[in-house]
Formats: sequence, C-alpha cells, structure tokens
Amino acid sequence: MNQQASVEDDPYVYPGTSILRNLPDIRDEESLERFESDHCFARRTVNMARGNSFFARPEYIVPELQKVLDRLASEHLLRRADSQGFCERAAYFFGKMNAVHPFREGNGRAQREFLRELAAGAGYELAWDLVPQEEMHAASIASFQGGGSEGFATLLNKIIRPRG
Repeated sequence: MNQQASVEDDPYVYPGTSILRNLPDIRDEESLERFESDHCFARRTVNMARGNSFFARPEYIVPELQKVLDRLASEHLLRRADSQGFCERAAYFFGKMNAVHPFREGNGRAQREFLRELAAGAGYELAWDLVPQEEMHAASIASFQGGGSEGFATLLNKIIRPRG
C-alpha cells in the first residue's frame, strides 16, 4: 500500500516528506513498505470484531478457511459457472472469508486478490477500479453483519468481464 500523499503542507504527512504519519513513526517510503509487508498479512492471533459482530476466533481461522476452500474445490473453483453464477457464488465465498478475517490488516486486499485469481481461472476479469471504496466497504459490512451476499453479488456483476 502506498502511503504517500501529494499535497504540500498536508497535516497528515511528515514535514518535508510525502509519507503519511504512521504509528511506528516510519518516515521513509522503503522502510514503511517493508514494515507493511511484514505486518499486513500476518495471521491474526487476537479476537477482532466489527461493531457487535465478532470475526472467527484465532484458533478457528485455519479450520474455517479450510472448510471454505474445500467447498470451493467441490464447486470446481467456479470454473463451470456462467458470469451470473460466478458472481453469486464468488460473493458467497467472499462473505465466508470476510467472516473468518484471517489477518489483522489487509483482509480486503487479500480478498480482492483472491477473487481476481478465482475469476481469472474461470475465464473472467474483475475491474476493481470501477468500485468505489465506500461501495466495497458497504457490501463487506452487509455480508458480514447481515449474513447475505446479495450486495456483493450485485457489485461483482457490475465489474465482471470475459477475460480477453
């Protein structure tokens, strides 16, 4: 994740740099990127919640992810699905992985990359650049707190394309 800003005199950056202020007080881009890479996708070891809804407890992360991946494998990695079916099932799996929330940070990025790879294997592309962050966030929350994946399926239907 690029932590740079482009505005002079921005109160969110360190003076004389374009590096966003950050908790470890890292002021050079290379060190910040290295820090983020090392810490972003580390498996979570603490309980986490969004509002009153808890993600999977740390001891259940691996078994729950294994269930999701086994189910996905039983559906042939969605490679036999038309675009509508792909979106519906991919949204379901997104919701399941979001509920597990295996990382302290980086879950959204990991989920988008996972779905990008899944789509490529099924002959599709996902144009994530067409999705406003707020819409992605709202679909994630609705899926997690409401248990339904319809919002995310709708979002995927807007951005799926045959792989060219």
